[in-house]
Amino acid sequence: MNSLFPQDPRFPDKKAENDNVVPFDRRGPERPKGFSPPPMLNIPIMTKVMALSLILVHLALEGLGFFFGAQIQTTCIIFGGFIPASWTSANSFEWWTPLTLISYNFLHGGWFHLIMNVLMIVTFGSGVERWIGPKRFLQILVGSSLIAAATHLAFAPTSQEIVVGASGGISGLFGAMLVHLQRSNAFRQHKTSLVPTALVWIAITALFGYLGAPDGSSVAWVAHIGGFLGGIGLTLMFLKPPQA
Repeated sequence: MNSLFPQDPRFPDKKAENDNVVPFDRRGPERPKGFSPPPMLNIPIMTKVMALSLILVHLALEGLGFFFGAQIQTTCIIFGGFIPASWTSANSFEWWTPLTLISYNFLHGGWFHLIMNVLMIVTFGSGVERWIGPKRFLQILVGSSLIAAATHLAFAPTSQEIVVGASGGISGLFGAMLVHLQRSNAFRQHKTSLVPTALVWIAITALFGYLGAPDGSSVAWVAHIGGFLGGIGLTLMFLKPPQA
């Protein structure tokens, strides 16, 4: 239908205006086939496996203590924990003693000890695994825990105290994270570097070792420092030299 009056420029043609309007789709943009949203907790696979292993072992020991008495739980700690005197005394060394270099990582002195280590392995382990891959992540974790045990043995060769917990290996993951920050120039933005940051961490660790844990138990702070330095050394060994 034709209008008898010319089009008022103040009121543009609605039809022409609507021709350029894209209809609103409430479903949102079309996603590619096979797309799935990322999980809420995007933890890498090997970090997730290690964290769940720590939790499951502790739950198993708690279950043994609940159903069969605390004595069997204590026995598992004694046989699975790392005891320096077992390595320096011929009468104390048993065929399973070398296995304690691995088993002591999965044993913890209580729920607080476990929760702290799980949080730390998720925090540091996730970043390290994404950066260096699951294979190197596991090598740094295991290698740092072995170096932590060896360091503690060197400083307290006759000690009969039982060392448990994954803190030595986790300290190595923290050391690896510092190397990553150094390589990515993150330290330069804050006008610091790897060495002074590492020295501050060592001082804090020694202080906590002197004060002891919140529950009153002693802290194997020398093992923590050994694992931390071991993690730095292993990471530098695995990485290619930075390009000039």
